[in-house]
Amino acid sequence: MIFDTPAIPGMILLIVFTFIIWLFMKNKLSLLKLYLTVISLVGVIGMAIGYGVAIYAGIQSAVISDDEYLTGRGVRYQLDVCEQPKYSMAREGEEPAMPTQEEVAACEEKARTNAIAERSYETKQNVIGGLVWGSIALILFAIHYPLLIKTREDD
Repeated sequence: MIFDTPAIPGMILLIVFTFIIWLFMKNKLSLLKLYLTVISLVGVIGMAIGYGVAIYAGIQSAVISDDEYLTGRGVRYQLDVCEQPKYSMAREGEEPAMPTQEEVAACEEKARTNAIAERSYETKQNVIGGLVWGSIALILFAIHYPLLIKTREDD
């Protein structure tokens, strides 16, 4: 389907928005003003989304503790695997050996450590990505909006 790609609805929305701006400013609109208006709007929306993602990821990481994350994220299945018999170690015709309590404890600690490290990585990735995209949008806005104001004042 055509709308399976996330960029398609955004492009359609941008075209519709551009057409609406053109209708309202038909008498005073130039191609340069239209371009500057659309890019300024993209900059504002991009800043809101980019910085919003970064702030959300940072606050989520600060508010939700590691234990809450492990419980709420459904990491329990990784911990349950530690208590399963060792089928890979069993020979044909033998019953698989059950892990000892020390092996289970070591496996669970490793699974917890890996899950927390993965959470930390994802949080950092989301914060950095949000800050980068928000900053790019800020640069777009900071360059184009003053030009838009200047062209409107010149008319």
